Amino acid sequence: MYEDQKTSSRMQQGIKPHRKSNTGKMATTAALVIVVIAIIAYLAFSWHGVPIVSSNQTISLALGKSSYFKLKGQPATFAMFLENSSPSYATIYVSEVPVLTSSVSEFTVYNGSQANISTSLSPTADLAVKLVSSGNTTSKVELIPIPAVYKIRTSPSIVISNPASFYSGTVTQTPQPSTASSSSSSGTSSQPSGKTAGSSQTSSQSSSSNPPPTSTSAAPVKTPLENISSILNYTYIGSLMNNYSTLYTYDKACTAPEYNTSFLEFVHQSPIGSSDFRNATTMTPTGLVANATAKGNNNYAVTYSPIVSDPSTRGVAVSFNLDSSTAAVTNLKFSGIYQTLNYTSVLANYRYQKGISGSCGAYIP
Repeated sequence: MYEDQKTSSRMQQGIKPHRKSNTGKMATTAALVIVVIAIIAYLAFSWHGVPIVSSNQTISLALGKSSYFKLKGQPATFAMFLENSSPSYATIYVSEVPVLTSSVSEFTVYNGSQANISTSLSPTADLAVKLVSSGNTTSKVELIPIPAVYKIRTSPSIVISNPASFYSGTVTQTPQPSTASSSSSSGTSSQPSGKTAGSSQTSSQSSSSNPPPTSTSAAPVKTPLENISSILNYTYIGSLMNNYSTLYTYDKACTAPEYNTSFLEFVHQSPIGSSDFRNATTMTPTGLVANATAKGNNNYAVTYSPIVSDPSTRGVAVSFNLDSSTAAVTNLKFSGIYQTLNYTSVLANYRYQKGISGSCGAYIP
């Protein structure tokens, strides 16, 4: 799909107004090409059908190629294009067909992580795209419909672009930090996740008069964090914390020479004293750990705490209440390493640090 559009764009740029007859012939040829492409696309959809995503569905993507899908209850067909792929992440474009007249959602996902997107380009997400596995030429993603009742916000890393900008080369590519460890953030695979720190209590009873009941195989008891894991990572704050934890995990690879160079470039001075590499390493988290406590009536208290060397910066950084029946977030508070900040400023800091190339973005103030 994208290859045909680029080819068509190049063809149009190659038209030279030497003669009216030549211009007319070229225009006619271009029109015929567009008609042929439209017919091929229509026949492809008619003969092979477009998968309708009504529940979790895994699809494979090839580098530089598109796959098509529909969401249950929607007439529109969507194209998913694999722009870049590596063993640790994939950059994906999603757009309604025809792409030339529709806006494009661009995002980067990492192995085991997901992005929440809106196929209608609204602030509320209706589809989660989770990267199951990836390589240099292919990626496998899981499409997860998001119920409208949850009113989940789209991931902050989504970039919406007019398709024409892709052909003019003016789009700024999203930074591409690499793999994320499973030792950070919340307890699901929706984003690189960490220790499932919620605890569940096991009660024991003793009886001297009655024999113990016959043992039966029972499903393991889930921790509070596991109970809300399918909802937590859909929320705007859960998504941001997962993305931040991914950045922290990736930037553990930062070295002193790279840090000094990046600091000088972005802060415009050499790192000395409290800002030198040793202190930055001590103060910068290597991930975030999520925890949840059940409060009853589908309500949970959720916290995120940094994995950090400096004892003075340990402790809860983000806390809020979550209603698991509606995915509503209330009483959001920032403390510790995010003291004096709010959601808008934490999001801005994340975007700034993520936009720094290399492995030291999280270390740059």
